[in-house]
Amino acid sequence: YRNSFRQINSNLMITLNHDWNNKIKTTLRVGHDLLDRSRTQIAATGSELVVYNLFTLGNAKVQNVGQYDEKYRIIGAYGELTTSYNNYLFLTLTGRNDWTSSLEEQNRSFFYPSASLSYIFSDMFKLPSWMNESKFRVSLAQIGKDANPYSTSIVYIPTGAPINDVIRFTRNNAAGDPSLKPELTTAFEVGTDLNFLNNRLGLNFTWYRSI
Repeated sequence: YRNSFRQINSNLMITLNHDWNNKIKTTLRVGHDLLDRSRTQIAATGSELVVYNLFTLGNAKVQNVGQYDEKYRIIGAYGELTTSYNNYLFLTLTGRNDWTSSLEEQNRSFFYPSASLSYIFSDMFKLPSWMNESKFRVSLAQIGKDANPYSTSIVYIPTGAPINDVIRFTRNNAAGDPSLKPELTTAFEVGTDLNFLNNRLGLNFTWYRSI
């Protein structure tokens, strides 16, 4: 057996900060991700040895040779904008677009955004001394996912040794679908974090729904 695996990752991110005044601050991040992967597997096996304990392929009556090659690439570009007001109200907006090699050309580009809001009301109102930093949060996010390589095609692979000089092909178990689209999941979340008694006691509540 021989396995060869190569994976290249590239990441670039640029961050920009700007304070508009004493209360409003913004942070902008833009960047890209790249993942490029290739894999090759070659296997040669033999059985029914002619000479006992001579472990060579030439000594096997039955020989099987197989090879598998896989190439996959996904490129992503993303941005994130965070705005804060007086250090107690925070709004974050994100967006990402991916281009994948595992889907057909008309479906290989997909975009998924998100938005989240955090409100630290303990910094806005004067609370009792026994209550510490507490906040309310809400978010709406979408997550995208592509498919495994070669999921859009019906693949036939050579199998076993030739019979009467005829090479045999076997159909892959996966039923390829050229209209396969990215999987998009949307999640909504709302919750609160409450802390008491110098952070010795805390209460966290979260409600979410994913579709």
